[in-house]
Amino acid sequence: MFIGVRQIKITETASILLLPLIYALIMGLGLYLAKPIKFVGSKQSKVAEGAMVLFIGVIIAKMAVSSGQAISSIFHVGPALI
Repeated sequence: MFIGVRQIKITETASILLLPLIYALIMGLGLYLAKPIKFVGSKQSKVAEGAMVLFIGVIIAKMAVSSGQAISSIFHVGPALI
């Protein structure tokens, strides 16, 4: 099986692209619905919830610092970003 970009031509100018992300979504959905193996229990899920809040908080802080350094560029662009 070939996993990569597939192009399906509809007309001369229009086509549909199947990207690897679509394959990953379909495989993930299939595993979720079939539930062949239960990877995470209830206790692990609670621990992961707290860890994700912590990690996402760090990422948001990093993005805030990065965007704060370019605040003059953001103001120069104007309402296009709003």
